[in-house]
Amino acid sequence: MLSYEKLKDWRNAIITGERLLEIRPENKSVKLRMIDYHCSLREYEKSLDYINELESRKLRCKKGLVLFRLEKYDEAIKTLESIKTAEAYSLMAKSYLKLNKHAKAVSCAFKSYKSSRDPEIILEFSDIYLKSDYKRAIHILKRLLDENPGDERVIERICRAYIGNFEAGIAITYAEDLLRVNETNVTAYLTLAEAYQYLDNGMKSLEYIEKGLELDSESVELWVMKAWTLYPYDFEGFRKSLERAIALDPNNTENHVTLIRECVWEREMDNARRYYKKLMLYNPTFSETFDELTKDIIDCLNSTDYLARCPYCGI
Repeated sequence: MLSYEKLKDWRNAIITGERLLEIRPENKSVKLRMIDYHCSLREYEKSLDYINELESRKLRCKKGLVLFRLEKYDEAIKTLESIKTAEAYSLMAKSYLKLNKHAKAVSCAFKSYKSSRDPEIILEFSDIYLKSDYKRAIHILKRLLDENPGDERVIERICRAYIGNFEAGIAITYAEDLLRVNETNVTAYLTLAEAYQYLDNGMKSLEYIEKGLELDSESVELWVMKAWTLYPYDFEGFRKSLERAIALDPNNTENHVTLIRECVWEREMDNARRYYKKLMLYNPTFSETFDELTKDIIDCLNSTDYLARCPYCGI
């Protein structure tokens, strides 16, 4: 059984463990291992059977985890609420989150943090809320920042929260704070570059992009941002920047498509077709032909009312 365990062959470990229990039905050591084997195979009901059979207080946290995996969130909370450990509070927080009881979820998350002084659970929560409720995310992050002044991970997320909701001025303030903590933090330069783009200050944005690229020349995000900062005034710079982004991340279909379509707008058909061949090389399942991908642009360019229909003319 132990040999199968070392090989992570959980199925054969279980079969061998069951044979052992036929010989010695009261062997607690084997039953404890069976709990983990079944968990590894996501057979949580069977794990729960062994946990209930053993009835050990030491297994309450494990039971809470199994109940959480079984989506029995109320039962998980009841099992865990008397355990005052970081792990238990973390599981309770996630259970409350699944039940949409956000205040209790955040409360438990901070109890987990206070018990372990590890902010990971708070950061995980903030990442979840950044996608759905950025104001709650910011509230959580600022509360954590009060307890951890200067924590880069926290300030980075605050920057992303504000810039993701187009609050450029506040994002700039926190990005500058981030640079005071660490002047080589690339996220700070990304935030500042994007914020100044929102404020229509392309020169300032480009300044921070270049500083960021000095620190991380392989940042796809910075190269894409540089491309759009240069467009349409320096199309060659736009094209080369996007080429660099594609070289760093050739499987990003969006950047390929952007480069193809913008070359068509500039009537660089040879380049557009060359980039389309490269797109198909990296993504052979791409569904649109070159003609399908560019038809609307070509129709617009060939139209007598081109200026009225052009999406870049502002009319």
